[in-house]
Amino acid sequence: MQIALNLLGIVILLLVTYLFSSSKKDVDKKMIIKAFIIQFIIAFILVKFPLGRLALQKVSDIVTSILSYGAEGISFVFGSLSESNAPTGSIFGIQVLGNVIFISALVAALYYLGVIGFVVKGIGGAVGNILGTSKVESFVAVANMFLGQTESPILVSKYLGNMSESEIMLVLISGMGSMSATVLMGYSAMGIPMEYLLIGGSLVPFGSIIISKLLLPETEKVTRKVIESNGDTATVEAEYAATAVVDEVSIDNKGDNANLISAVSQGAMDGLNMALGIGASLIAIIGLVALVNGVLGIVGLSLEKILSYIFSPIGFLMGVPKEN
Repeated sequence: MQIALNLLGIVILLLVTYLFSSSKKDVDKKMIIKAFIIQFIIAFILVKFPLGRLALQKVSDIVTSILSYGAEGISFVFGSLSESNAPTGSIFGIQVLGNVIFISALVAALYYLGVIGFVVKGIGGAVGNILGTSKVESFVAVANMFLGQTESPILVSKYLGNMSESEIMLVLISGMGSMSATVLMGYSAMGIPMEYLLIGGSLVPFGSIIISKLLLPETEKVTRKVIESNGDTATVEAEYAATAVVDEVSIDNKGDNANLISAVSQGAMDGLNMALGIGASLIAIIGLVALVNGVLGIVGLSLEKILSYIFSPIGFLMGVPKEN
């Protein structure tokens, strides 16, 4: 019963997305179906298949071990304040946000060395070949498994001028759905099992492609076919020349960094700015929510209670238990 309800929820959410499509007749239904099937297969292998679960557990242990090394740097700077069993208790701004700096520096180092670029090209090329998406949008969708919404578009920034609106939409949506290493670390530090986070991260590229191609399907390819059928050879060649540039994607690993130390330093500074931004947003948003709750409390309401009623149907369709 629960599985049937979850499947119904998926269908309804996809139909709602389809209703907001900019061009329903141009939606590539085969691509959407293939992406959904691949998502299902990946989830089944990682959740139900014994070897898949074993591999997931091993990767989870490795990732958790790597993340734990950031505690050494935090301990050196903050001393006993970095310990969760200290008299001060767990301090989010130190133990969670502090590790953001370490992860950001680590990602910058791997990016400079070409490790992330190599993985992104490999997986992105496979995704593009299976679903028929262009290389540039496939790379961005895959990059958001490791990078955040501000870093991944940099991979293809020099190609943005030649990208179609549909491709740019995918860049935006995959960024909003990104499961970057820093986000993954933050959720892990808050107690969410690493296995679940890794499963979610592995589904990011396909989920992003499904939603973006439903909302804003590729229409420029259709225009090119019409032009070709009319025999306007010069126009066809110009149209395809514009996309040929995008199909040959090269990733600049070095950027403005002269060496590995420079890349790590830049990554640490980016992580610091990210940590400060996260902390500032949490202070502001939590404070504002408390203010709104204080006002609503006069009539016995709260923002959480109001939103829970509004979004409870969506939660129900997603399989969230009624008591939650």
